[in-house]
Amino acid sequence: MFSSKGFGYISEDEITSNKDLADKYKVIVSQVISEHAAEPDKNGQYKLLSTLKLLQPKQVCTFSYLVLSSFDDETAAQNFASYMATKFARFLILQAVSSIHLTKEKFMFVPVQDYSRAWTDTDLYEKYGLT
Repeated sequence: MFSSKGFGYISEDEITSNKDLADKYKVIVSQVISEHAAEPDKNGQYKLLSTLKLLQPKQVCTFSYLVLSSFDDETAAQNFASYMATKFARFLILQAVSSIHLTKEKFMFVPVQDYSRAWTDTDLYEKYGLT
């Protein structure tokens, strides 16, 4: 089990929700955004996601984390996690943030991609005609 203190062990009987996700790759984020996420740093950049992590099958997390998506395929999970780390995705998440708590609704502007491939900001800017 992944918690704010790191990894620990629990029995399968102790998993109380989303048991169907236990055998999948999971991409998680902390439900609390990074400190000062509503304000840019001295370089004008925002730090939004305090934790963005890929959990392996049989790894679960506490309620402090939000499971963004789950996958049967590790490559797709890695590609999704790297997509969530792009400036493109983080900017779109920021448009919906109005408090320090992240919920699934805060990802409403982030378009779904083909996760069989990796995405970079350059790829995304080209796809959506951005400069």
